[in-house]
Amino acid sequence: MVRFFAALTLFFSLSLACEGGFDACIAKVGATQSVQGQNLVIPLGAKRFLVYSPTPPKFGKILKKDPFLSLYLVEKKEDSKYFFKLNRHLSLGEACVNDTLAIEGRITQPQVGLNVLAKMNEPLFAPSLVLNSCCFLEGIVTHRGIIQRAYLKRFINEQESRYGDIGIRLDPKNKASVVSAIDPFFPSNPFEKGDTLLALDGKKVSSPSAAMETILFWKIGSEHRVEVARGSERLEFGVRVAERLGGGVLSDTFLESRGIVVNDALEIIEIGKNAASLGIAKGDRILGVNATFVKDPEGLRKNIYTKNKSVNLLLQRAGFQFFVQIN
Repeated sequence: MVRFFAALTLFFSLSLACEGGFDACIAKVGATQSVQGQNLVIPLGAKRFLVYSPTPPKFGKILKKDPFLSLYLVEKKEDSKYFFKLNRHLSLGEACVNDTLAIEGRITQPQVGLNVLAKMNEPLFAPSLVLNSCCFLEGIVTHRGIIQRAYLKRFINEQESRYGDIGIRLDPKNKASVVSAIDPFFPSNPFEKGDTLLALDGKKVSSPSAAMETILFWKIGSEHRVEVARGSERLEFGVRVAERLGGGVLSDTFLESRGIVVNDALEIIEIGKNAASLGIAKGDRILGVNATFVKDPEGLRKNIYTKNKSVNLLLQRAGFQFFVQIN
């Protein structure tokens, strides 16, 4: 009988989540066991679960995955009594929530593409869910930051988890959408470092976050118009969207299209067919690019572009340094 009334109380608290506020959300996270160690297993209904995990989940059937953001959509035989919905209409307070705690806050830095996740004005604990006071899902908290609702929605609804690329990265610290890095291997790349994106397909660009989201969500192979400010000039040109190869938890140095994958210490961890003839080996460490010393993937990405499309890498192997040219 005690269990019955406890279950009944939980049911009503979850049903009246807006009135129960974040206490009800804590109860719902606990009842669904959405936080499991370092992973999130969030029920969506119809035996489907949104999973955040650094490694592939070993339960259920993986329907699809997003290797950039460590997301999985998993189908399980058993369903959850309660499930979470993505927020569609309500604009309410938000909190970082697990099964014991809720910390209310607001997004101070929105997600800028795959490499810079969102931040709140309050300390975050990961992993956890970002919920509004009606317990609708606004995002998820990872150790890298918050993956926001738009990215979760696209992952859940799209058949494949692929992203678009037009050969640029934007400066997340600048309120304007300023090009901070250019892919030297991108076909007919029309951009220059320092260009400011003004409009995409005639729609004014409001922020780097909105611009990168639009570009990433463009269909691969589609064609679009981009307007930029370059010094005192306003230029407009067409771009064709390619498939994004790096970003998020994956290497993103623009060398991926040439078969070179590095870790955060710039050590080569993977060599594809395109790089087999370059004389490089796993474990080689990149020290510099185009006569500039670099310490991390961001520095490599920012300095890799040259107008002649030829990239010079300085590498080190067991104390021996050597150069490799990549075209």
